[in-house]
Amino acid sequence: MTIHAMPDSLPSNSLPTLSLDQWLHHLETLHPVGIDMGLERVSQVARRMGLLLRPIAPALLPWQVQMAKAQPLP
Repeated sequence: MTIHAMPDSLPSNSLPTLSLDQWLHHLETLHPVGIDMGLERVSQVARRMGLLLRPIAPALLPWQVQMAKAQPLP
């Protein structure tokens, strides 16, 4: 598989051809620092964005939980 890179210094009609490994290496060098996507980090971002100001799902009353446990699955 070959991929055409588009560096800013070259006109679009003279693009170099890169192998998949070369292209992936190039992409990895663009942002060499790993991005933390763990639950703790995601919850921090959600809090900063105001996404946790209201419940995502409705709260269940205890009797609703018991009813759900008692009913067999279809």
